[in-house]
Amino acid sequence: MRTIVAAVFLSAALAAPLVAQTADGQSSEGQSTEGPSTEDQSTDIAATTPAADLDAQVAAAREIFIDGDHAAALAVLKPAAEAGHMRAQNIVASAYQYGLGLPVDAGLAVDFFERAAAQGYPPAMHNLGVLFETGMEGLAPDPLAARDWYGRAAALDYPPSLGGIGALLHDGTGGPADPAAALVYFRRGAEMGDPTSLEWLAYMTGEGEAGLTADLDESRRLYTIAAMLGRGYSQNRLGEMLERGEGGPRDLPAALDHYRQAAHMGYVYGAINAAWAITENPDEFPDQVEGLAWCFWALDHATPEEAADYAPSCNDLAEGFSETERREALKRAGTL
Repeated sequence: MRTIVAAVFLSAALAAPLVAQTADGQSSEGQSTEGPSTEDQSTDIAATTPAADLDAQVAAAREIFIDGDHAAALAVLKPAAEAGHMRAQNIVASAYQYGLGLPVDAGLAVDFFERAAAQGYPPAMHNLGVLFETGMEGLAPDPLAARDWYGRAAALDYPPSLGGIGALLHDGTGGPADPAAALVYFRRGAEMGDPTSLEWLAYMTGEGEAGLTADLDESRRLYTIAAMLGRGYSQNRLGEMLERGEGGPRDLPAALDHYRQAAHMGYVYGAINAAWAITENPDEFPDQVEGLAWCFWALDHATPEEAADYAPSCNDLAEGFSETERREALKRAGTL
């Protein structure tokens, strides 16, 4: 039997985004495509290109970069960054951070982010917060610096950083814990539509933290919004609330749907919840093999640490199935 735990892996799930962003909050994640280095380009773009034209070139190159042709994009972005264009600097920094068309280089990633941040560019400030919170090859995590950079961007009302600084304040990362201060940031971020802030606000509202009166109805409403905005933890937590009838009517089919969505969004524990929701409610879900298939899916997609945690419950679950059903579940796990 499982115990539904509302805060499973909460801090990791609600932390600031782990993928540094390029210009205007767009993620730079994607497959690394090594291309020709642009190190030798020395074109003085600032001197030869009007500012409006350079902005347009950088914007077009940014789209090319996001589409995955990093080498072609960097042929424009690298010289523009060297010439002082802050959006280009932010993207080039991400390229160095993730090895997207440039060698992984922590020092140069920090350098280009800091150049853009020095010009008052909030996405670069936020990306420095992410970089120092998580660290990378050649750069150890520095939570104090992360708190500082998130705070600078949050002071400029950059929505992702409102959630980022709030999470560090809530958990006491990089300094003393201050849930009341975190709540202020989360409320502001939620007003601006930041998914991380909405998720944290839902959690604090449901738990009654920082002087709030616990309100499961409001918590469920906030989790619903955060889930719609792509937060896997919120999908899973909403599924738990629907399964248990917290903050509104019980709805098992809807709960299962949210568990599935959470799993597909990368929150693997959603698959474990899907497995147990199905197998604990055979009248509602007659296809019991799907439940075991979700357990196998979770083991296949989990980190080694997570898999070690999930394995005992999945083994217990598998004991209730025949060998034929287990083989079928293994096969189906690859199609979920």
